[in-house]
Amino acid sequence: MAIRMVHHDGRNYQDAVSEAAKHARGKMELMLERGAQRTKEAMERVEASVPTDFMDKGKDLELELKRHEVEGKTIFNLLMQGKYVPGGTTIHRHALGQIRERSGAPDMKYIDRMLAGNEDQQDRVVDLLNEHLHKDVGDDRNLVRTVNSQALGFLSDQYKRFDSPSLFNLFLDVAQKNGAVLVGGDSTSIRHTMRAFIPHVFEPVKDEVLCIGVEMLNGDFGGSRFVVRMIINRLWCTNLATMMHGIKKTHIGARLPEDVVFSDKTMKLDTELLVSASNDVIKSMLQPERVDAVLQAIKTASEAELEWRDAEKLLAKHLRKPELEMAQQMFETKQDDPTGPVPPAKSFYKAAQILSWQANQVEGERRLDLMQASGQLMDRFLPKAA
Repeated sequence: MAIRMVHHDGRNYQDAVSEAAKHARGKMELMLERGAQRTKEAMERVEASVPTDFMDKGKDLELELKRHEVEGKTIFNLLMQGKYVPGGTTIHRHALGQIRERSGAPDMKYIDRMLAGNEDQQDRVVDLLNEHLHKDVGDDRNLVRTVNSQALGFLSDQYKRFDSPSLFNLFLDVAQKNGAVLVGGDSTSIRHTMRAFIPHVFEPVKDEVLCIGVEMLNGDFGGSRFVVRMIINRLWCTNLATMMHGIKKTHIGARLPEDVVFSDKTMKLDTELLVSASNDVIKSMLQPERVDAVLQAIKTASEAELEWRDAEKLLAKHLRKPELEMAQQMFETKQDDPTGPVPPAKSFYKAAQILSWQANQVEGERRLDLMQASGQLMDRFLPKAA
């Protein structure tokens, strides 16, 4: 993987030249200078989480609890074993939710409550999960995707597998060749992102300075599409929002063969097709006309006035009660300083930036979801042809 720093490109982007932009440029340069190391670390995380796959019928799988003492407290691990899934495979919460969903077992609130109870309650809920596995999906083939002996995905045999390192390496190569600078990405147990920004400061609204780039997201364990989309970074406070999806691919395909552990031909072909499509999308998203469309959407969203009663309806879909109370305070506070955590004017753009700010306060899956929710508020202002 070759990571090089590119800070200038021949494309005709309109660089901002205001005093605010001059101040923000230093922040941008610092972000870009750190990019090579952060991208290297992000790729290492991607390569370290390539799954090992097993295929087992529900009737051949068995869940069990293993208890042990730690500092006088009884701790348990929920394990899985099958005809092919090796014994001692622990189960991530994400995979447990998929087991519940595929087998028709009770909802996760009930499972969580029972697992948090006494040993008798824990044993009863594991017996119940096994009963559903054996009866309701007993003859169904289930794809179990593991990393470091932990099941992260429990999926159907129609799950389309992609080779994540190949996809992200393509992103690194194409983004750099088209003048963007790599800045790393986020990783959770089940998803990875990689980002690259155009090395210019844009100012679609007075004193509202930001960078624009492109992001790739993929998850190998279900519950996530493969996505290439544009991303903005508000430089005053590094609020991130993802918008304008250029490509979205589900992981549903033909049934996988019985010898899934050894059969990688289909995965290779599917990945090659996706690489070809993604190559064109990444290039197009870095073109000036696409950037202009995003800048115009931000300008329009900034001019679209919004009162709290309407903003609350938009934000309540994504924020918890204490977060929503903070959001109201941020939204209604009058401020003249454009360098604050969110822009001053009450608008759709301010509501979107509140979601981005909240994303910076959390980690993991929720951070990625809030960034996407922020971008979706602005997507409605994109030109229809964008």
